[in-house]
Amino acid sequence: MEHHEGLLIVVTSPKWRQWAPKQSYRELANEVRTLILDDTLYNQQQDILKIFDPLLKALRLGDSNTCALGEIYPLCASFKDKIHKIVDDFSLERFPEPLQRLEQMYMIIDTRWAYLYAPIHGAAYALNPRYIAQDLGTQDPEIFAGLERIVERYYHDDDDKVVRAMSQFPRFRSPAGPFRSNPTRLKAAMSKEILPWDWWSMYGGEMPELRAVAITILSTQAGIGASERAHKLLNNSKDKKSNRLSTEKSKKKVFIKQNLRILDNLANPFYTEPYPEPSSSDDDDE
Repeated sequence: MEHHEGLLIVVTSPKWRQWAPKQSYRELANEVRTLILDDTLYNQQQDILKIFDPLLKALRLGDSNTCALGEIYPLCASFKDKIHKIVDDFSLERFPEPLQRLEQMYMIIDTRWAYLYAPIHGAAYALNPRYIAQDLGTQDPEIFAGLERIVERYYHDDDDKVVRAMSQFPRFRSPAGPFRSNPTRLKAAMSKEILPWDWWSMYGGEMPELRAVAITILSTQAGIGASERAHKLLNNSKDKKSNRLSTEKSKKKVFIKQNLRILDNLANPFYTEPYPEPSSSDDDDE
């Protein structure tokens, strides 16, 4: 898209007109020129980018270094509404048979989401204080089942803590509970300055079992980018000068390099842990 103007300049330049007729593939050159000069191609590119924008945001979020597990579920759950809103703005000439095409896109989205979804996505969304004021609605059974599975896995050897944690969850989401009914806590939950796991550390003392699960899940990185970088460092730790380095020492070398970067960040008084904007704000960007 950013090279569209450059392509127009190329195919309308005198050099192109002098070069194209002399080549054995002049017919193909003329087709390329006609295609680039036609606004239809440019409009189709814009439409494709608009439709895929929500999907790209989710992919970037899932492959980021941020602890964004609490944002993946609401973002993916809003795919259909966002795409439908985008398609409604298209004319029938630019997007013929919209209903049929929407059904095809929805089928693809449902298939991929069914493959990608894990219980931790639903649990992270349910425990994310930034969405504490939102009703779970029809998604409640799936989210509650995911939360129950994660809590059981977290307290796998203590049934009493499982019961206490699950009994604390309705109070956490209740409008009359200690969080939504408290303006200060509710405002802190919506604040961009307070990270979700920090919010639980400050205000979750009344629900210790549920707080432990929430802090662990919400402070977990969403993607595998950090692991891939660690593996890359491990692969690069051996070279011609250190080809006899043992595996154990290689792991220690990677550990030191990774943690030195973290210490450098912590030493910076202006450093803040990166965290994505709530998915509800994406509508404003479109």
